[in-house]
Amino acid sequence: MVLFRNIRRVIDYMNKSKNVLKKRKNKDDIITAVIFLTPVVVLWFWWFFIPFCKSIKYCFFDFNYALPERTHFVGLDNFIRLFQDNYFLKAIIHSTQLVIVTVPIIVSLALLLSVLLNQKIVFRGIFRTIFYLPYVMSSIAVATVFMYLFVKDSPIIIVLSRLFGLDNVTWISDTRYALKAVMLMYIWQQIGFYMVMFLAALQAIPEEVRESARIDGAGSVREFLFITLPLIKPTLYLSLTMGIISSFKVFDRLSAISRGTVLGAPAGSTSTIVTYFYVNAFRYGDMGYASASVVVLFAIIFSLTIIQRALVSKGEEALY
Repeated sequence: MVLFRNIRRVIDYMNKSKNVLKKRKNKDDIITAVIFLTPVVVLWFWWFFIPFCKSIKYCFFDFNYALPERTHFVGLDNFIRLFQDNYFLKAIIHSTQLVIVTVPIIVSLALLLSVLLNQKIVFRGIFRTIFYLPYVMSSIAVATVFMYLFVKDSPIIIVLSRLFGLDNVTWISDTRYALKAVMLMYIWQQIGFYMVMFLAALQAIPEEVRESARIDGAGSVREFLFITLPLIKPTLYLSLTMGIISSFKVFDRLSAISRGTVLGAPAGSTSTIVTYFYVNAFRYGDMGYASASVVVLFAIIFSLTIIQRALVSKGEEALY
């Protein structure tokens, strides 16, 4: 009996020691997380939260940073001016077109490539690098290359003209094609990033799940639709959300193709809400009016994200 009691005491002591070590480890993990997250949180507040709060404040004022002494409250006048300005309405249309066209194409192609490159094929590591490489390239460099590729009488323009009946013109100088050129370069550069996201999600799916589906007689299509797709839905939702936000924020490519002229060139055909804000804020100094456009952009992105989330949730309910 004494022997069993001693053994029991030893076991209890070991369990208590494990609990103490576990609590100490959790405490150390929390301290480490706080140390690494603090700079990120501070920078986020400094570079995003505080400027955004100032934008909300300034949007109700007539504020020009060149003449700060003339600042005065105007209420909703800046918003009224915005929606009476045809250039701003055109910028909203262009931003919306950029999102509606590019996001579905980017996400669809990235998902397709990730599924293909997740297979056991020769040189798949090289292919992954090739598809990801455009994402790490400078957007200005990419825009410059595209400017020379889509000029009149270039091989690409000639092929597109013969296949789709498009005009043989320099795309970035033509109001009908300039925004399409921006969409193409944006799609080409972004696919690799989302492909890597989907690849990570696909590789996290246990192989046992796939094998069980195959044993039950599921083909490749049914396995993808009913096994793979439901398991990567969080990544799919994240990709769509990031794609919408990123597409609305496109700026550097538009700046590059304007070639030192007015942003949104030619003739405002590539103007977006972001370029509209930049011109009014930093060219005309009208920070109050420009801040109102930023608030509208935030409202649009936030609304689209909520609607998208609702549609995704509804689709999940219908699926199950």
